[in-house]
Amino acid sequence: AAPARRPRRLGTTLIAVGLCEKWYDVGPKNDGHFFALWMLGFLTFLPGSYASFMLWGAFRGWPYYSYDEVPSWDDNISYT
Repeated sequence: AAPARRPRRLGTTLIAVGLCEKWYDVGPKNDGHFFALWMLGFLTFLPGSYASFMLWGAFRGWPYYSYDEVPSWDDNISYT
């Protein structure tokens, strides 16, 4: 899978698990557990969605969108 899809898939999974815990009353019985999964899901879903949208815009040739603008999570960055 492309790097942009990994956070989106993880986010979608966490959101779905959190909502299923709330709706079907499964999982741990503390009140905040589903909310934690739901928030983590959205935090990982947003960067993946943003990268996918930027990639789609570059693919479609929209003005001001280019492949150089697409975020990359596997760059070799040295902080020295």
